[in-house]
Amino acid sequence: MNLWKPFLLLSTALLMACSQKMTPIKATDTVQLAENNGYLLMSVDSVINLNQLNVTGAKSFHLGSEDLPKGKVYILVDLPAGEYKITSVKFNYWLQLELKDGFWNFNVQPGQISYIGEMQLKGWAPELENRSSMALQYLEQNHADLLKSLPVRYSGPGDDHYFEFVEASGGAK
Repeated sequence: MNLWKPFLLLSTALLMACSQKMTPIKATDTVQLAENNGYLLMSVDSVINLNQLNVTGAKSFHLGSEDLPKGKVYILVDLPAGEYKITSVKFNYWLQLELKDGFWNFNVQPGQISYIGEMQLKGWAPELENRSSMALQYLEQNHADLLKSLPVRYSGPGDDHYFEFVEASGGAK
């Protein structure tokens, strides 16, 4: 049984080595969405600076410490459409939290902004909270052009039709 631990550690290290560093899109950036791509939108709220957030899927990637400061930060990245999973959060060089399958899985749909929620790291039990109204406010203030041209849909755990309700009411696309 002890042979599995080194194998699992090596496998995780290899997967992370194959991931690409992503830089979130800033309000001042102009980005042309590639065919069959969509945007991932999430926020991270942490009581400490984080070292790395790792995601596997259609395009495995990670976010670095400069993108994950203490407090709340919104992350908007351009990704190929497909299935993804947040696999782990590194607090520092030595301490990493592995996340369970299922709850941290999400889809990025082509031609839309896929909002997955707010990852809260305020203790040893991370949570993914749906904060759709705050995410919409963030998009209105920082990415109004994207919001005018693309629909926003909730892609986190459970169902939420807030964005569709706002769109039907004449708000966001």
